[in-house]
Amino acid sequence: MIIIGHRGACGYERENTIKSFEKAIEIGVDYVELDVQKTVDDEIVVFHDKRTFDNIPIEDISLSRLKQELLKEGIIVPTLDEVLECINGRIGVNMEIKSRMPAGLIIEKIKKYKCDLDKVIVSSFMHDLLLEVKRSEPHIKTGVLLTSRLLDPFDILNKLQSRIIIQNYEFIDKDYIDMLHKGNAEIFVWTVNELQDIKNMIDLKVDGIISDFPDRIRTFKR
Repeated sequence: MIIIGHRGACGYERENTIKSFEKAIEIGVDYVELDVQKTVDDEIVVFHDKRTFDNIPIEDISLSRLKQELLKEGIIVPTLDEVLECINGRIGVNMEIKSRMPAGLIIEKIKKYKCDLDKVIVSSFMHDLLLEVKRSEPHIKTGVLLTSRLLDPFDILNKLQSRIIIQNYEFIDKDYIDMLHKGNAEIFVWTVNELQDIKNMIDLKVDGIISDFPDRIRTFKR
C-alpha cells in the first residue's frame, strides 16, 4: 500500500506549494498528489481552484498575472516545472488534471524532467483526457477519478486503458475492493485523515491512501 500526500502535506503547509511538497518528502510519503491547470499562455501551474480570488478563471490569465494576483493573498503558486525540479525523482507524483489542456503538455513536462514512468500517475475526472494521455504515452499510468461507486468499474477502466480507480473512501467496502483486485485493478482513496478511518482502509487492503496528514498513515502501515 502506498502513502500519498494530498497536495503535498496540506495538513501542515499551504496546499500545492513547494513547502508542502518538501514537508511530504520529509514525512516519507511514496507519492504526492497535486493539481495542475493551464494558463492562457500555455504554462502549467500547480493550483487547485479554477478561479483566482478575484474570480478570474485560471485558464484566462497569464502565468505572470496569476502569480501577481495570488501573491496579494500571500500565495506563491508554483509551476509544474518548479515542482518537478523540487521533487527531482525522490518520490512519485500523482498529477490531477483540473482543466482542459493537450495531453502533450503534461507528457512534455514528464519527459523534460526524466520522470520514472513507474512513479507517475496522471488522474482526472475528465476521462476523455486520460485516454488522450494514454494514447500519447502508453507507459504512463492513469487514475480514473470517480464521484460515486460504479456497479461495473471495469467498463470504464477498459475503455480508458487504466487499472487504477481513485475515489472517496466513504464509497468503499470489502466486496468492492475484492472485485477490483480480482480484476487486477487498484483502488486509491481520498481524503482519509482520521486515524480510525486510516486503519479501516488499511484493514480493507486498499492500494493507496491520500491524506492531508500522511504521517498518520505510517502509524499503521505494515
